[in-house]
Amino acid sequence: MNPFKQLRAYWRKRKLDAEMAQEMRVHLEMSEERKRAAGMTSEEARYAALREFGNVPSVQERARDARGGRWLDELRQDVRSALRQIAKSPGYAIVVVLTLAFGIAVNNVLFGVVNMFFLRPSSLPAAERLVVVLHRTDMMKMPIGLSYPDFRDYRARLRSVDALVASTPMAANVSADEGGPQRTWLEVVSPNAFTALDIAPTAGRTLLPSDGEARGSAPVVVLAHDYWQTRFGGDPSVVGRTVRLNGQPFTVVGVAQAQFHGFHSMLAMSAWVPVGAIDRLRPSMADVAEWRGAPAWRVTGRMKPGATLDGVRSEAAVVLEQLVKEYPSEHRNYRSTVMLESRARPDPSVAELLPVFIALFVGLVVLVLFTACANVANLMIARAASRQRELTVRAALGASRGRLIRQLLVESLVLAGFAGLAGWFLGNLMGFAMQRFSPQGDMPIAVDGRPGWEGYAFVAGISLAAGLASGLLPALRASRIDLVAQLKCGPEAALGGGRHRLRDLLVIGQVTMSLIVLICGGLFLQSLRRVQSVELGFRPERLLMLSYDLSLQGYGDERGQVFNRELLARLRGLPGIEAAGLTSHMPFDNQINGREAYPENPPPQLKDGVVSVKISMVSPGFIEGLGIRLRRGRTIDETDRANSPRVAVVNAAMAEVCWPGQDAIGKRFRPWKDGPWIEVVGVTENSKYMMLSEPPSPAFFVPLTQEPLAPVTLTVRTTGREPAAEAKRVRAELAALDPQLPVYDVRTMEDLMGSSVFALLPLRMGMTVAAIQGGITLLLSVMGLYAVVAFGVAQRTREIGIRMALGADARRVVRLLVREGMRLTAIAVVMGLLVATLLGLGLSKVLFGLAPMEPVVFGSVIGLLLGTTALACWAPARRAARVDPAVTLRSE
Repeated sequence: MNPFKQLRAYWRKRKLDAEMAQEMRVHLEMSEERKRAAGMTSEEARYAALREFGNVPSVQERARDARGGRWLDELRQDVRSALRQIAKSPGYAIVVVLTLAFGIAVNNVLFGVVNMFFLRPSSLPAAERLVVVLHRTDMMKMPIGLSYPDFRDYRARLRSVDALVASTPMAANVSADEGGPQRTWLEVVSPNAFTALDIAPTAGRTLLPSDGEARGSAPVVVLAHDYWQTRFGGDPSVVGRTVRLNGQPFTVVGVAQAQFHGFHSMLAMSAWVPVGAIDRLRPSMADVAEWRGAPAWRVTGRMKPGATLDGVRSEAAVVLEQLVKEYPSEHRNYRSTVMLESRARPDPSVAELLPVFIALFVGLVVLVLFTACANVANLMIARAASRQRELTVRAALGASRGRLIRQLLVESLVLAGFAGLAGWFLGNLMGFAMQRFSPQGDMPIAVDGRPGWEGYAFVAGISLAAGLASGLLPALRASRIDLVAQLKCGPEAALGGGRHRLRDLLVIGQVTMSLIVLICGGLFLQSLRRVQSVELGFRPERLLMLSYDLSLQGYGDERGQVFNRELLARLRGLPGIEAAGLTSHMPFDNQINGREAYPENPPPQLKDGVVSVKISMVSPGFIEGLGIRLRRGRTIDETDRANSPRVAVVNAAMAEVCWPGQDAIGKRFRPWKDGPWIEVVGVTENSKYMMLSEPPSPAFFVPLTQEPLAPVTLTVRTTGREPAAEAKRVRAELAALDPQLPVYDVRTMEDLMGSSVFALLPLRMGMTVAAIQGGITLLLSVMGLYAVVAFGVAQRTREIGIRMALGADARRVVRLLVREGMRLTAIAVVMGLLVATLLGLGLSKVLFGLAPMEPVVFGSVIGLLLGTTALACWAPARRAARVDPAVTLRSE
């Protein structure tokens, strides 16, 4: 019968039984009636009807079997039996549940991360066909966006993508009728963005292609649903009202739907404006939509039905080849890249590295779960051995081997169910702890860490798998019963050598996995230590940073420069402030400003006479305050004004590349093709700008007064050890100059490096996760080894008693038992080292500063493992050696 029909019949069991009993009763009554009519007495008729019908309970049982669902009855009985067994041994149940719960919890946490980054679909319609189009250059080691003119060309020439939109995040100050300006983030988008990707509004309308993408288009804005709720209280009359973005009036034309947060799935935007209005929003960036050399745009598209990713990639390569021919100077050494949107998270710049780390951690958590299952399997084998008499009696009474296996498996599955609940709770606690590793910054992150149905299904599935994995092997072994031998010799007949070998193999597996996970954590720690000792080229200690954007407050260039000079003068006069300066870009921040510079009289070895450089606009005092050492010449000073000759301070790498073997002071270069000449006035040591592992790369500093006004970061070096303590006084000085100026990203340099995905965050996160996993695995391994030795001691009590009665002292007995436990550990160490060596070779390719073999890490982990396992063996052996031989022999 169909299992669903059987299940339905089981739930209607009482009603069906009642109907069946009624039918049988009627049948018997009719039979009796016929027999009485034939001349029998009532008693003779009743007995004759019963003889003719057969045994009523037996007929009812056969009828129930024909109806199906008997297995459900037996399953219910097994569950009740399992609960009774658990209640009889609460200590054993707690150990099993907690052991499995640790393994389930770490898997639950990692699944949440994988689900959030890779599996959870974008809120955009037809998310499975969304792709991101990017460029690569020889200058950058990671994918970059497209310029808006390039986007227009791709939109016109890509045939296998039916919707291609461009977007770029931008900070803005928003002010409504009431209240002051509020800093937030919005997206400037191509006006076709909403209609091309079928994004409907909640109120009003979305942006339309008719809103225009040429400069001077209508200043309209669409609000995000969350921002509409928090800032405007969900007022539907906001549509048609005017809000001020950076002081300029924009008309609200609609509100986006609630589940839509932006065209970048990991960011939460507050509003969207068309690219044609960018000249009103940020006049200093009005040309960014027309400049082919500004790769600031994230381009997202939807593949046509039937199109393949490889097909889109081939087509994009052809389009880029055409652009290289048409605009060679803007596409030097460019390559196209197309990736699925789900593979471009959290950002395309790190999307290629993230799967490597995720795969590594998935492997580690699987090892943790296997270790937990092996540990529980060991406990269950010991538990089954103690219940061997009960199982033998059941078998003697007619229980089949399948029934015994099912009963034992149900017990392990019930325990795994409790472990799943506990693992879910522990996983949530770990998830909260892991939130401290989320990147910090001004830009709002749209990370929804709430578990969906996928999380519940994963925990249920992994709990079922853990129950089967830990219970199947013990059930198979325990159900193999030789009735004659065991009834004759007792349960000891079940404890053959094969069962000890199985337990030994499980222990060897646990210790092997523990060694692998611990070595992985040690390698992350070693890499982190070496990264922290890297020469940065500046001093990160006692450095406080705050950011502000005067352009959003309506400041012009001259007024902004006055503000900056007065602010620096105030701060430098405060006690406790050693130095203060301003910069457009800080090392290890999420932003980087790269260009191609053109040195005068370039050396022959410089290809095309062009060098890729990083640029920062800085104020006087910034280079000194950051602690960058000056080699020659001078740094930026107060004489470098907007109307003075353009100057720059270059680093040693740029001087070596552009003017090898020469004195760079007095040399000139252009910051872009046909740009103004800039004279070099100083040379500094090299620094790290974006990644700790980057080699020395060319870079230069120019005066902040000679570049357009932009968001700046104020850096303050304090004399005290706690720079964050000075934040209040620095804020007060800013408020004294402009009380309405929003300040953001208030943090220390050490905080920035610790939370930067380009600096220490991946290593800190990896070391913490691996350390937690290693600790849990080590604990489980020690528990497993302890259980094996303790069980072995219990089984060998008679032997130990005889040995001690014949003259063996306690020390020899302890040494004997410990040696046997250490033999298992030694085998596991050899096996684990083979795997860990291969793992180390792989990690040395992606982790900073790691050699293929790290003797300190390997030696420390082996020493730790041998020490802890020796202790785990010593404790039960010592207890056994204290037993009085006479008492032991008498009890045996």
